[in-house]
Amino acid sequence: MIEELETIYASGTFGDAVVRDGEVYTPTYDANGNISEYMDSSGTIITHQEYDPFGNAVVSTGDAPAFTHWFSTKPWCVVTGMVEYQFRKYRPGMGRWMSRDVIQGNNNYRFVNNDACCSIDLYGLHRMLTGALAQRPGTPEIDGYPQARNLLRLLDKLKLRTDANAKPCFDIVIKDFATTSLDEMKKDVEAYSEDVYFVAHGGLYVNGELWTNNEYYWNQTDVVEEGLFRARNGEFISLDSLGTGLNPNNVYGCFVAPAVRKRQIMMPKGGHAVKSWTDTYQHMFRQLQDRFLRYLNDPCEQCHTRKIIVYEGERQRLSVDGVLDPRKNASTTHMLRHLPVKEESYYSNYYQEIME
Repeated sequence: MIEELETIYASGTFGDAVVRDGEVYTPTYDANGNISEYMDSSGTIITHQEYDPFGNAVVSTGDAPAFTHWFSTKPWCVVTGMVEYQFRKYRPGMGRWMSRDVIQGNNNYRFVNNDACCSIDLYGLHRMLTGALAQRPGTPEIDGYPQARNLLRLLDKLKLRTDANAKPCFDIVIKDFATTSLDEMKKDVEAYSEDVYFVAHGGLYVNGELWTNNEYYWNQTDVVEEGLFRARNGEFISLDSLGTGLNPNNVYGCFVAPAVRKRQIMMPKGGHAVKSWTDTYQHMFRQLQDRFLRYLNDPCEQCHTRKIIVYEGERQRLSVDGVLDPRKNASTTHMLRHLPVKEESYYSNYYQEIME
């Protein structure tokens, strides 16, 4: 039997060797990050594969079915011929996913918008958290990539936990904050208040105006509304509108994440003040991971699967003047280059300029 490779979380990264019948085999990679060969301890190539853009093996030599990981460094099933990504199964022969992705738009089954030469889709999702992993080989690292990778590894680990009857301990769902209705989010908060998380771009409205500075000092005269932005159209969702059951420790974004929200600080000339300020992807993802670590100590009661919901916004920043501008964010620009833009989309105003 072949020992499984350690799960590889990014196209182009290197995984562990494979042991078969006491012999160690080492994978090598092509320029697109796919496994192209396995070599034995003497450096002899045992099996080799080359792919078309959608993952079909166009060249295959040696005993390729003896090894489980090939295209996109993901597990490959010799029986079904499907590549098994973390969230969905992909069939190279059809060039499409086998299950629906509610985030991607009109065609919920397409693989990287039919642009497999230039794009990867690690999870079949592309937003603030999972979108951090949509990184192309040879390009600068996307903000928060290592932290997002570690966090999603932890979620995968939790999804594999089972009770004594082999029933899953956790049902983990990642939803799109930008397109899910407010009513649905409120219902989730009401039903699973301790286990509903939001990671999106946070902000403040102070006395009816969008707060555009990087920090805010709380006082008794201002009327302040805390919330999160739907980056798709700039809509502001106040935290109060999500319901009274919302756990503030489960909200991650600028001004509203636990580490940067209403923190008491010492003033330079003495005394204290209460301050909220902006945050970074790296810091938010690390704190969210720490929050999820508490589930590892969950006793995992029999006959009860715990529902965990993560709402993630789009990777979009506010510009200095408070206007949502995709040009200010490299990862959003990357997304626009490889995803279709409808005329009614918020991004349509910037699409042509970005493409040029």
